[in-house]
Amino acid sequence: MASDCGFACPVAGGFYLYQPSISGNSTFIVIYGLISLATLFLGRRHGTRQYSALLYVSHLLQMLAFVGRVLLHRARDSQPYFFVFLIGTLVAPLLAASTILSALPSILINNVGQPPDTCRSAVFRTGLHGLILLAFSLEVAGAAVLCYGQKMLEQTRSVIIVVVGLSVQTLGLTLMLGICAKASYHGHKGARGQHIPNGNESSRRGLEAAGVALLIHSIYRIVEMALGVSGTLFQSETAFMVVNGALPLVYCMLLLIFHPKTVAWSSSALISPASEKRKERPPPLTRQDSHPAHHGYSPNIALQLSPMSQKSQASNPPEVPSGSPGLPANPRPANKLTPAPTAAPTHNSKPASTQILATQNSAGHHGIGRGASRRARGHNVPEGMVKKDELW
Repeated sequence: MASDCGFACPVAGGFYLYQPSISGNSTFIVIYGLISLATLFLGRRHGTRQYSALLYVSHLLQMLAFVGRVLLHRARDSQPYFFVFLIGTLVAPLLAASTILSALPSILINNVGQPPDTCRSAVFRTGLHGLILLAFSLEVAGAAVLCYGQKMLEQTRSVIIVVVGLSVQTLGLTLMLGICAKASYHGHKGARGQHIPNGNESSRRGLEAAGVALLIHSIYRIVEMALGVSGTLFQSETAFMVVNGALPLVYCMLLLIFHPKTVAWSSSALISPASEKRKERPPPLTRQDSHPAHHGYSPNIALQLSPMSQKSQASNPPEVPSGSPGLPANPRPANKLTPAPTAAPTHNSKPASTQILATQNSAGHHGIGRGASRRARGHNVPEGMVKKDELW
């Protein structure tokens, strides 16, 4: 059975002056349940396990907070129910901030080409995770003291612990948003004229918008808890439904809609110089990976013969000439007049030059022109110049 707060209740009747609405809180439970299923589906589809796991647990804690409010409708002075509600509303934004931090290095690298120097240092990465862990410890401890430790500390001091945890959370969110703004400014300034994929740009802007909404929510929670559990903001159901109900739903929807598709498994693999791995070239294709070569293929081009030439060479090997392989077997004769074999001179025969002159004189006497004499000279070819029994 749930124990009541007794004399340590912040207000008369328990932790609230009003009875939380069952219909309104149940509506938020159903919405966060649907968002949780969509988160698991997108995480499995895009392979973003770390991002989806953190966001999924954040949705579950939001559902747990509204379940606690439904239970507080019946018992407003129940310490366990109030602790469940307080843990859900305090830790869920921390996990949403961790979700943004897990996707931040990958989005910056894909968007601007290179993260800033501060994001690459291991000190900065450890500091951001340390801030989130410190805020988690302070908020859980403050919630436990606020519900069960009224005898050890006064109510005002227990609220201060929660306020300090929310302040550390706000500091971490401010640093993350500052890194996004600085990296985007230097990246767009140094990468002018380069094409940036629309998916990476929209994912970065979605993360920035979710971070701004988360920062506004954290600042409101600081003011709310600083005024005390019995203050005006904490005891207003309308203010709770708007700021602690609708505003967390806004940044949860932003983290779901602008789901990064190229987020790494771990942010340290991208921002740590020690663990940064260079992409190696793929190994060359082996004989098994490529298509089989033709059976007649040979790497030596001098041995690449067609099947027809192989058969013809096997049946009729060509005769290789005795001379140089670059010259024909029967060379063309030179343009030289080879004298015909002369017979033995007789007493009545005349020399060849005397016969030619006599022919020209007889042609001139018979009225033949200069062209006729040339034709006569042109057709007078020695018989021994070309051998008739040999062909070119």
